[in-house]
Amino acid sequence: MFCRKLYAELYNSAVAQICAAFIALFFFSITDAHSQQFQNQSEADTAYEDSRSMIAKGDYQGAITKLKQFITDPAKYPKPVSDYIVLLLWTGSTDDAIKTYENLPDGFPKTAFLLRNVAKGYYDKRRPQNAVSLYKAALADTPNDTEALKGLALSHIELGDYESGSEQLKNLITKLQNDSDIRILYSTTLFKAGRHYEAIRSFRAAAELSPANAENIYRTRDALVQRLADNERMELLKKLAPSDSNNPSADYIVMLAATGQYSKAISEFHMSEIRKNNAPLDVLNWVAWSYFKIDAKDRAKQIFSQVLSSHPENMQATIGISYCLSSENNSNKALEVLSPLQSKYPYDIDVLYAKAYAFERSGEFIKAVNEYDRILSIDTQNITAKRLRLYALSDIGATTPALQETIKTFPDDKLLIESITGNAAVDRLRWAENEKAISLLNELRKNPGNRRAQLDYLAALFESRETSEAIELYKYLERQNIDLPVWIIEYAAGGYLDQEQPDRAMYHYSKALKLEPSSYKARLGMFQTLSIMRRWDEAEAHLSSLEKEISAPIVNEKPNFGKLSLAYERGWFLISQDRLSEAEEHFMDLYSKAPGNTEARNGLAHVFYYRGWPRKAYEEFSIISNLEPEELGYKTGLIISKNGLDQKTEARSEAQEMLSKNPKSRILKNLVRDLKVQDLDELTASLSVTSEEGGFGDTQYYLSYSHAFTPYTRAYAFLYHERSRDSNQTNNFKRAGLGIYHIFSRYLSATQQLSLNYDDSKDIGSFTSLSFTPDDHWTFSASFDSYTSDVPFRARVTGISSKKYDFGISYRVSELSDYSLSLTRYDFSDSNKRDMLNLGHSRQIFQQNDWKMRLFFNFYTSRNSLDNAEYFNPDSDWKFSLTHMTEHTLRKIYRQSWIHRLYITSGLYKQNGYSGKLDKAIRYEHDISFSDTQSLVVGASYGQNHYDASPTNSYTFYINYRGRL
Repeated sequence: MFCRKLYAELYNSAVAQICAAFIALFFFSITDAHSQQFQNQSEADTAYEDSRSMIAKGDYQGAITKLKQFITDPAKYPKPVSDYIVLLLWTGSTDDAIKTYENLPDGFPKTAFLLRNVAKGYYDKRRPQNAVSLYKAALADTPNDTEALKGLALSHIELGDYESGSEQLKNLITKLQNDSDIRILYSTTLFKAGRHYEAIRSFRAAAELSPANAENIYRTRDALVQRLADNERMELLKKLAPSDSNNPSADYIVMLAATGQYSKAISEFHMSEIRKNNAPLDVLNWVAWSYFKIDAKDRAKQIFSQVLSSHPENMQATIGISYCLSSENNSNKALEVLSPLQSKYPYDIDVLYAKAYAFERSGEFIKAVNEYDRILSIDTQNITAKRLRLYALSDIGATTPALQETIKTFPDDKLLIESITGNAAVDRLRWAENEKAISLLNELRKNPGNRRAQLDYLAALFESRETSEAIELYKYLERQNIDLPVWIIEYAAGGYLDQEQPDRAMYHYSKALKLEPSSYKARLGMFQTLSIMRRWDEAEAHLSSLEKEISAPIVNEKPNFGKLSLAYERGWFLISQDRLSEAEEHFMDLYSKAPGNTEARNGLAHVFYYRGWPRKAYEEFSIISNLEPEELGYKTGLIISKNGLDQKTEARSEAQEMLSKNPKSRILKNLVRDLKVQDLDELTASLSVTSEEGGFGDTQYYLSYSHAFTPYTRAYAFLYHERSRDSNQTNNFKRAGLGIYHIFSRYLSATQQLSLNYDDSKDIGSFTSLSFTPDDHWTFSASFDSYTSDVPFRARVTGISSKKYDFGISYRVSELSDYSLSLTRYDFSDSNKRDMLNLGHSRQIFQQNDWKMRLFFNFYTSRNSLDNAEYFNPDSDWKFSLTHMTEHTLRKIYRQSWIHRLYITSGLYKQNGYSGKLDKAIRYEHDISFSDTQSLVVGASYGQNHYDASPTNSYTFYINYRGRL
């Protein structure tokens, strides 16, 4: 990486030379061919000359366009084609250039200039073997081409052939005596070739030739030395040892310090001639560091300050001063000294080391570990960073990964092993750094004897929501007949719950409680599982038991967070039972006691939404999201309310974006799924069969298919067939139609439908409806149907059709009660006009666990204009009825439910000219959801109505299917 970066710098420095060479090429190139693109040689020459003018002006793209027409016959136009390839390389179209080059015909004359540029393209594309070949070919023609020499050297280095690379660079140095970068590269390559002694001497020579760049050269050298194994350092030290013990070299003193022989380094320095003269800065810095390491901090600080007095920009001395400050327990000052370096060199390893040391000295070991992690992300093989990181991990208690990694990496470092032994927790998990924990533990767990690492790894998987993998590993450990600890069993129970397997979760929470009956986590998990399974009484017992053990949620105006979390659980428990008014009162009470607590407001906002008040919910969710913009749960609530208020596109976009950032979130997966289901195509099919005494009967078939073009617009097509009969005749009503439903805003929606008889294409009808919802309670609707299917079947049997006008007002207080009023007019085809008034009210009277009861009050009155109609058509009538509904949930878990309902109706019916009569009815139905996309309603009813005071019994069976596709 270093070589490639350096080559880029070297290459850029030669841009001016290359441009000059190319312009020179303009004056000496000759074209002598033609092709089918050109009418004559003169036209070809003109095109080529134009391209040369463009190149001289720097218009490379224009020149490329001109030259492209020559490539159809490269053998006849070698120079324009060569220019074209080189220009592609210069403008970054390397792939196109290489492809064009590789397709050149045999015998194409390839100049050294072309070969060198294409070689550079191969090098940039990580094809160094090809680059070597072309660089050699270029140098065969132009042996003194320094750019080709550089490229050849770097290509050898890229191939790992450091010997050949160093030889090329050595030749280059003879041509470029004062090029500091080439000397650094040469020294580095020698080092990588294993010629450490020569490399060290070469670094020193490079620094002496370029004093302004000396610190950079020495720091490059020191970084390479740090990577050497201990035995390699000692071998290098032996080679550097002086023959005259009274005159050690600068490199020898530096290597003594680098190998940890600090006292000897100081002693050799004081005996040397170097001290008497102007000692090189790297020697002074290493001697100061040696003083620091032998705890002579004042002397170290003095020498570092001496260096900075003459060279204030010297990084090593600045870093050394920061170490001294940290050791004096002045870490804040040390970090302040390092701050400019951190800003200027954010990836400098020595600066990161110094920061880590400052954090360690101030007891901020987590921050220290983070700095070591940054170092290792830059240099994954940095031994020193690994060792220091393990110490820091030990200091914060992360002993499991630290100890196992130490044994593996530093088996002979007894001090390090002893310092890490002791703690049992993997602290990365405690910090919620799950991905890092997994990375640390993955290798350790492969040792079958390291049970602790296996369990820690399993916990890390559960914490990072890698639930499927975690469950499989847990099952494997179970099969090994291992006595798993309670905390692992609790993790498994939570994982099964996340996988929507409450039965398995229940088993494991029970198992955990047998081992540790007082476990708060297991008891709370058991309560949550029982709630999901709708085992309300058992869930209530668990929650009440926990509540009794913890004091009040607010103590001395301060939150008791343990009790407060149970208070939230209580609120959500009420919501899960549809006891929404109680849940509202509960969360309102919590909110009044702790108005700054967003969790209470979040519960309250959800209650508002579930009670059918999306606008009110949206206001609360908006406030919460502004207070806690990063909290995932609050954002999902805001998205749900936006969707409920018909900000559907925005809701879907935000949900998808959040899921992309949190792909493991079960909440977000479910939210995105719910929104997707709403936009699926929908198939609806229904059948209703009614039989009434007196020979009357009616059968209705309905089939529709709808498609959502956008979240706001859904188009549908339908077929409807109604067959009405009496003892004398039968009439069929056959309709097919197309319609569109559109939401204009949170206030206004409309439906427009056209239909006709599908057997004879007659009787075209139009249905239009508008619905206006100004707030969370009121709804106003109006509709007109020019050929309605809503005709009483006793009229339908005689062939009557009708127009229908309808206007309605409804007021919904909450899920507990609502009111409605509607005015309807039928214009029958026999000139009869029927006007109807309907008043309705419903009220929930009971809600407990899986049982609900509701009363429906209804009053209607009608007037008819036609006398002596062929069907039942009283001048006027009215009816008051009361219906009692009992609903019982047999099963409701996740996206499946099975609910059955019983409706019992009794009413007083009064027809003009007749005394009042008591009507009655009973209906029973099953409402089954197989999933979030498939549902079925099946029911039957019996009713007794009065026609001209004569009681008539009727029986109906119906089935309705709805599927999302």
